[in-house]
Amino acid sequence: MTTPTRWAHRIRTLRAQLDEVAEVSWADPRWWGVTLTAAAAEVVPSAPSYLVSNADPASDTIIAWPVPAADPIALAVAQARAAAAALAELDGQLPDQPLRGALVVRPHAHLVAQLEAVVEFAIGRRRIRVDLASAGDEVIAAALTAALGDRPGLALPPGRGPVLLAVTVGDEALATARHAHRRAWTQHGGPWLGLGRCGDRVFVSTCHCVVDGYGHAWLAARIASRLAQATLAPAPGPALVAPAPVPTAVPLAIAYQALPAGGRGPRAAAWAYATALVLADRLGRAGSRFSPSLQVPVAPGRRDDPWRWRRRVVPALTSVAWDGDQPEPLPRFADRLRRQIGAEADGLGPASRLLAAGSALPVPLAWKRRAVAPGARPRWLDPISEVVGGRACVSLLPPAPDGAWATTPAPLLAASAPAQLGTRRDPRGGLVVTVTGSAVDGGDRAVTLSATGQLAAVADAVLAEIVAGATRAAG
Repeated sequence: MTTPTRWAHRIRTLRAQLDEVAEVSWADPRWWGVTLTAAAAEVVPSAPSYLVSNADPASDTIIAWPVPAADPIALAVAQARAAAAALAELDGQLPDQPLRGALVVRPHAHLVAQLEAVVEFAIGRRRIRVDLASAGDEVIAAALTAALGDRPGLALPPGRGPVLLAVTVGDEALATARHAHRRAWTQHGGPWLGLGRCGDRVFVSTCHCVVDGYGHAWLAARIASRLAQATLAPAPGPALVAPAPVPTAVPLAIAYQALPAGGRGPRAAAWAYATALVLADRLGRAGSRFSPSLQVPVAPGRRDDPWRWRRRVVPALTSVAWDGDQPEPLPRFADRLRRQIGAEADGLGPASRLLAAGSALPVPLAWKRRAVAPGARPRWLDPISEVVGGRACVSLLPPAPDGAWATTPAPLLAASAPAQLGTRRDPRGGLVVTVTGSAVDGGDRAVTLSATGQLAAVADAVLAEIVAGATRAAG
């Protein structure tokens, strides 16, 4: 990656990049403090560090897909087996995202290796820990059934080291299912991967601190593929007590819509354009020449790099410009978005530069992550977060490289939290739009919206508006 070499030039170019997205108040010394610091630090040699998450609950995510009704205990055991196998298969396939480990939160969140398939099942009020390699399915199922009835059961081999994954036996609420892995947490940390069921779907919960959306989707597809091969007893099974919510849960309003198969379908620019217009209508522009800003995740690297989709994403910052009371036309917006995406893919966009500068700052990693992560930022950074974090994220997940997504019976439901959570000091909140399936080959597609704050109460209506707008924009 190369950056402009002179400090004054770096300041001017970073300022111009931000002015292309929002009406930044340069009379505010906070903006100058961030810009001057970033321009000085971005060229300092440093090892890249992941700043977007410190394993806080706001960075948890969920991917879900429908499955036939099945005995809940048999399903839970099958999910654990499928997940452990998928982790072993994909570990090492995602650059800078090792999978076989557990999170430790001090001094900053980081992964410690765990090569054994140590699983913790949450069933009723009980927690059952087992090493999958040392116990058969029937033995585990018997122990879970006994635990459900508060009866003594056969002691299971607990394995060594931290818990690798958590499985909830029972029906989770979709709004908080993305935190399921935290049922096996202690004050020191815990697994980053959870599994369970909500309604007619099974799900995989993860944390952004370990894996990005593309890796999460690939892992979910591998688990779905293995789960589809399992022979499960049909429902009903034993009566289950609904699991209590995870204490640190941050609920999301989630809406989902299948999209028509066939044809090309809206591309990223159409989805981003429609989302920006809905944000401007719902949250207002406050006299600005721009819509509220939003992020479009970008796979870094050259377009012909086969590994680029496996890397951690970097967000392209964008917005729709207004001319009086009219938004700019889609073609003009799409041209600018294409350029913004290209700059971030090359490491030269404003988000890439700010993140590079953050990595180079000589302060503890946990402090830097708190300045970036949703729900943890200090108040003085609110105007910077409003622009750089944005009010929305629009993500299109491409198919997995091994065709594993074809094994899921319907397009995936995928949800995560936006950069703005909706708080007492800023109740507006934000949203994330995630499109799954292929946007180009006419296959099955779906879109999920997850919302916070004022947008949460109208999530279904907001999604319908975005889908209609993207469809119109696509022609």
